[in-house]
Amino acid sequence: MCDRCSFEIELKSYLFSYCLYELPDGGHVPIPTRAEWCYQCKTVRAVENLPDITATRKKVRQAKCTNLRFFAGCSSLSPGSPEMDYATKFFAQQFLEPAENLHYVVLNRKSPSRCLSCGSFDHKEMPLSGYPAGKRTILPIKHSGCEGNFVIDDRCPVMAEIRGPDRYYTPEGIFLRSVSPF
Repeated sequence: MCDRCSFEIELKSYLFSYCLYELPDGGHVPIPTRAEWCYQCKTVRAVENLPDITATRKKVRQAKCTNLRFFAGCSSLSPGSPEMDYATKFFAQQFLEPAENLHYVVLNRKSPSRCLSCGSFDHKEMPLSGYPAGKRTILPIKHSGCEGNFVIDDRCPVMAEIRGPDRYYTPEGIFLRSVSPF
């Protein structure tokens, strides 16, 4: 809430794993997000939280190492067996492909992170954790327009939205379409 005007928003704990980059090969990768103040939307929105190239490269290496350690411990599975084929596909889908896909997005990205609602580059991170429990905390960010201070009151109940429509974006963060899972 703002301590100067009537602006107030109930922050929900969203699981934004349904926001996906659609890759040129038809593959998809979840978009890493965080809550930020969007100056265009004039409210708190989910914004791309792009890791740096070093972090994505490290994740790819870790996924490859995880796969190698697993297969080194699978002496009971014979190469080319249906069980080994299944295990290979499972580990690739769970670990290696998502890491490689996110690395591809970051490696080829030309624009900065965008607001996933309006596409704006004009946003500021809202530090929403690490504050004393049960207290009102003034955040180090001003509310545009009235220049009041944002205040978090964590004594309010937190709601959770588990699933919404799948939202697809280009690797540059441009909205493509929304598809209902129901």
